[in-house]
Amino acid sequence: GLVLPDRRNTPKMDAVKAAYAPIRITLTDTEAVIENRTLFTDLSAYDLVFAASVNGKTEQKEVLHVNCAPGKTVRIPFPFALPKSGLACMTVTAVQRDAKPGVPAGYEAAFGQVWYKYAEAKQTLPAPQLVEMDYNIGVKGDGFEYIFGRGKGLVSVRYNGVQLLDDIVRPNFWRAPTNNDEGCAEPFAFAFWKTAGLYARCDGLTAEVKGEVVVVHANYALPDGQTLPMEFAINGAGRCEITMTWQGAHTELPEFGLLFPLRRELTEAAYLGLGPRETISDRTAGGKMGAWNYNIREDFARYSSVYPQECGSRTGVYRADVTGSIPGIRFGSENGMTFSALPYTPHELESARHLYELPRNDNKTVVRCALFQRGVGGDNSWGAKPHENACHAVEQGTQFRFAFGRAD
Repeated sequence: GLVLPDRRNTPKMDAVKAAYAPIRITLTDTEAVIENRTLFTDLSAYDLVFAASVNGKTEQKEVLHVNCAPGKTVRIPFPFALPKSGLACMTVTAVQRDAKPGVPAGYEAAFGQVWYKYAEAKQTLPAPQLVEMDYNIGVKGDGFEYIFGRGKGLVSVRYNGVQLLDDIVRPNFWRAPTNNDEGCAEPFAFAFWKTAGLYARCDGLTAEVKGEVVVVHANYALPDGQTLPMEFAINGAGRCEITMTWQGAHTELPEFGLLFPLRRELTEAAYLGLGPRETISDRTAGGKMGAWNYNIREDFARYSSVYPQECGSRTGVYRADVTGSIPGIRFGSENGMTFSALPYTPHELESARHLYELPRNDNKTVVRCALFQRGVGGDNSWGAKPHENACHAVEQGTQFRFAFGRAD
């Protein structure tokens, strides 16, 4: 599963590279701990590049050279302090200085990172207007409008008069099965969760003005009788903060989040998180924290296999802008989230046995924001499940909080 049939590397190869890197770099708040795992090469053969960034933009950079014999470890204090604003990140990379057979000069042999997310100032504006009708609840302000339908939930998002939703927003507990999942019968074990979000009903829709925000309360009923309450808190700038609260018992899920079917004109994604390629809960070792961007259609085509299955997720995402030829949407989470932007729903991916059986990839853009997504495993493909740290569960009171609004 590391290469596609046409011999292109899959994003999983990034985790393999990290696992077998000749140098291991671990960062604390103040120093880099560098282990030289080579057999014959001194660490002085590499440029050690220290870079501090804020929201993916490099603020300071310095190159150091250090002697460290093979098999030894050295500790290097940071040459400058870690910033204290936005998404502050310190990255240390080991770059090969001279060319070697099969490896060009400038090759990045290894990297290490540490980062912190500092809270950003929020706008203080008067609460938007609340409009309650028999079948709908509307919230509108300067340049935005949200409509919630009784029995349905969030049915309309308009920025500057342009409708951005292609369908209603739904809870989502499902990801498309992979070959590994089918080998250990996980689609059978989690079958209920495929339709739980698809057919969830929004009951008891109410709204109130609380200070500077309008809060819409929605209680989603699942097919087995469980309920999933959600709050949509919308401020005067049009920013909508969503809180999902699990009320049931301990349960393992393939995914826990919301699915946004968006207009097809939204084709570009730019995000702060682990990248530049896809990362999954058990494939994060090769992901680098930073600012990345990609075309949603091309990203799917580049990394999809012959057999359509789950792909394209990014983990540790603090902010993601989905843009195009119409007003864009910004999704964000203070604690980081799993983010996915694909031309298909997970159900469409699962239903197709070959790529040519998928619908046209320009019909819509499907964004999923989730607290977690279950790992894909891979120790073998005939019974091994994902490791325990990638088998995520919810408990009574588990919350997922994130927000969306107009992209800058």
